[in-house]
This record gives sequence, structure tokens and C-alpha cells, in this order.
Amino acid sequence: MCQDNSAGAAFDPAADIPDLTGRVALITGANSCGIGFEITKRLAAAGARVYLGCRHAGRARKAMADIRESLKRESMDPRKLGEKRLAPQMEFLHLDLITVESVRETVEDFLRKETRLDILICNAVTLSKQYELNEDGVETTMAVNYIGHFALTTLLQPLLLHTALLPGADVRIVMMTSALHTKVPKDIKLHTQADLNATKAQFLSCKDSRMACYRRYFVSKLALVLFTRSLQRRLDAHELPNPIIVTCVHPGMVSSENMKSQVPAPFRPLLPLFSITPPRGAYTPLFAATAPVVRTRRREYAGQYLVPFGKVGKVAKAADGEDGEALFRISEEIVRSSTRGCGRES
Repeated sequence: MCQDNSAGAAFDPAADIPDLTGRVALITGANSCGIGFEITKRLAAAGARVYLGCRHAGRARKAMADIRESLKRESMDPRKLGEKRLAPQMEFLHLDLITVESVRETVEDFLRKETRLDILICNAVTLSKQYELNEDGVETTMAVNYIGHFALTTLLQPLLLHTALLPGADVRIVMMTSALHTKVPKDIKLHTQADLNATKAQFLSCKDSRMACYRRYFVSKLALVLFTRSLQRRLDAHELPNPIIVTCVHPGMVSSENMKSQVPAPFRPLLPLFSITPPRGAYTPLFAATAPVVRTRRREYAGQYLVPFGKVGKVAKAADGEDGEALFRISEEIVRSSTRGCGRES
């Protein structure tokens, strides 16, 4: 819950996000009533043009309609009458993170639409129930949660760097991870494609078990922590006047639809006792993406793992050391290999 000694403890997205007029944001997985939905709502309310990176156009359009209606109701609050409200700017962007090629097509589409990108939030997530490899030869949970976001971010990097050179730039990249990355054994290696594709099952026959699925999810979230650190080092090497800030975020235990689906029905009424709502779950990623203090105290936040609400947390032992560099290299190789129409074991 809220940490009184954290920089983000007093951060209220409804009031404290600065004016984002003229800024462009891209949020993956923003079409359901969860954290991505709430992030989109608050960025749009602050004046940003927000792209909802989703697979389903119908769901994205419904989310946008729901957001407009919600913001309209807020503007009718007697306490907020007289406040200047901009019409929310939101657009659907077709994005399927399952293969690198589909991500590449999305990036090409985005580059035809925009000449800047100020905020990138990698929020989409899956917990695959069946072990299988995608067209790139990557296990599907790792493909969607990590490799797809790696490809999206690195392919958009030239645009992010360009934006960082514009007057008054404040470019942020936020990776949505989880405290569950700490459940990964500290001696795990993510150096090869075979490492990424490990079933995480005690026996081969158990590769589709619930526990094996969870373990693959945990590892994909660890990969995002490692990616955050490696990416920040690479971006810092550009020595920009307004350096890009990369963070990874644990939003808290959020009672989203995705989480509810993993809890047996008889226990779902108990969720409010040990979880937070999606609007509260959006606090930390919004803090990472917009709070002025993150820019003014950049050395404290850049490349870090943030926990509710805006506090720098401790990463898992498995995230220490230089393993992130090995992971970055194999991820680059997977992205390059996809242009040849094949995944490749290393």
C-alpha cells in the first residue's frame, strides 16, 4: 500500500500530472478495464494524444468511449466546475506482440502517423496456459511479455531519441513488471534462446501445468527488469541534453480482470482484502511516466525498479550482475532473425 516515505506517496494522477498538451504516448494492452485503461484515461485527461496498442479494434474503441464518458462525468463534479478540460485525444493502434514481424508492422504504421513519442508504457501481459513456440521460435509468454516489448521499444528508439532532442523534452519509457520476478531462482541464466524457451516444469509432462505457466510468467517479468537496466545504460551513452528515463514498475497487487481469472471463484470476494483497484494500480506507472520529481531526481530513478507508490524497490538477486547484457544481445539476435522469417536457437 502507500508508503509515506516514498516520493510518490502524495502523487495524485487526477491532479498532479503536468499539462501534456502536444505530447504523444503509446500504451500497450490498454483496452480492458485494468491498469492500461486507467493510464490511458489519465494521460488523455492531461492533454496527451494517446495511442492504445491493442489487438482488437472493437475493444479499443469501447475503451475509448468508456474513457470519454468517465472524463465527462468527472467534469460535471461540482468541485471541478470551471476547470478547463480538453477533449481527450485517443487512437487505436493495432498491435499484436506475439511475433516480431507483427510488432515491426505496428511500428511502421505508427511512424507514418507521428513524428514524436514522449511516453512509451509497455503494459500488455499474458499468462499462456499452453506451452508453445511462436513463429520466431520463442515461447509465447516470453514472446508477448518481453520479446514483443523489446522489439517495440528498440524499433521505436530512433523516434524516442529524436523526441528527446526537441525543446522541453521529457521522454519516459515504463516497463510493467511484477514483484513476482523475485520468485525466480537467483542462479537462472537468460543467455540463449533455449534459456528463454525453458518450460520451467519439473517434468516435461508438466509443461502445461499451472505452476509451470506461473514460472514462465515470473521469468518474463525478470527479463523486463534486466531490459530496463541495460536499455538505460545504452540510452545514457547518447549523452542527450534531456536524457531519456527508463523505469520498470510493480503496480501492486491489482484486482484486475486478469488477476481475477487466476483466482478460484469462491475466493474472489476476498480480493479487496489484499489487493488494490486498477485506478490505484495505475498510480506508480503514471508517477514513473509523468511526475516532475522523476526528472529533477533523475539519478535516483533512471533505470530503477519502482514499487507503490513511486518508491525505488529492491530487485531480485537474479537481476544483479551483468546478465542483462547477455539477454539484450540474444534479444537483438531474435529480432534480427525475424527478418529472415525464422527463429534460431543459440
